[in-house]
Amino acid sequence: MSPSENRSFTLRHEFQNIGKETPITYKQSDLGCDWLLRLQYDGTSIFLTLEVNRSESDWSMETKIECGPVTNQHKLFAISKTKNKIEFFRTNYTILKPFLVEDNLDVNLNIKILSIHPELRYLRNFDDDVAKESSDVLLIIGDQKFYVSKLFLASHSSYFKSLFLGNFEESKKSEIQLKDIDPINFQDFLELIYGESNVQGGTVDGILAIADYFDAKTAIRRCEEFLMRFSENSVRKKFALAIKYKMENLKDKCLLEIKNSDDVRGILPEISKYVEHSVYKDLLEKVLSFE
Repeated sequence: MSPSENRSFTLRHEFQNIGKETPITYKQSDLGCDWLLRLQYDGTSIFLTLEVNRSESDWSMETKIECGPVTNQHKLFAISKTKNKIEFFRTNYTILKPFLVEDNLDVNLNIKILSIHPELRYLRNFDDDVAKESSDVLLIIGDQKFYVSKLFLASHSSYFKSLFLGNFEESKKSEIQLKDIDPINFQDFLELIYGESNVQGGTVDGILAIADYFDAKTAIRRCEEFLMRFSENSVRKKFALAIKYKMENLKDKCLLEIKNSDDVRGILPEISKYVEHSVYKDLLEKVLSFE
């Protein structure tokens, strides 16, 4: 997967016992935002809403969102600080019944951010005079420039070590263009390896994508530490990242936090593209432990 695809993510949650007249909420942090999914039953109708929050005092974004299983259509939504709630559907409880399993509804949102203003604030500038003075190579991604040190990048990434110190043509160049890379994710990655503490819920997915692409093990370890100690994401979300990016400590911690067979069923769709036989074995043993 190209790191440039990482401005997309999936927000998935199984709402249980939805026939009760109590709002049910699920929160996930991704791409610099808090996404709050809420399902509510008022005695007649059930409605699903999404609330988006960012820390900036003024912001806006254009998104494309597919909501399943009820609508399964991609729609464009403009979201902002003052207009941050979306209602996906409001329908009669009896109409929704075919989508329910034991009064539980599995909601799946495929979200893609098309544009966002302002972009995430940078903790370090890689295109100012200070960066230029200490660099020996310019990396260009789209219209963004990153003045960096070949040796420093090589010390953190086997990809850049081969590129800059191996027998590649690029090792002699002072300017290199990188394709299929998201510049925002790359900015976050550079800030991390240059010593800024910027791993958070909104940046960890993008940093992991870049770190995996460039084989930067220290960056992956830092992300794993964040996910184990500070992340508010669900066990399902963290377990999926652990499998995708082969973070064994996080995987083991998530296995300990799985409480029932419903948790296992919720995890399987998230990891199906990346899972190995040994992981299925671990999950099977976990299910058997509940019996």
